[in-house]
Amino acid sequence: MKAVFLWATLIFLAFVVFMAVVFRSQAARDILRFARNMLWAYVALVVALAAIHLWREGF
Repeated sequence: MKAVFLWATLIFLAFVVFMAVVFRSQAARDILRFARNMLWAYVALVVALAAIHLWREGF
């Protein structure tokens, strides 16, 4: 099930990139900008959780 979700997500993002590049769609660019921001939020969350884990468990 995870593989199906992963493939569906990758195909959707490839389609959105295609729409943004070929058709210069503003909506597609907005979706890509939102995805980029969510990726940065995910990275920040992982770093924050790692810092909390290091603080609680020590080095």
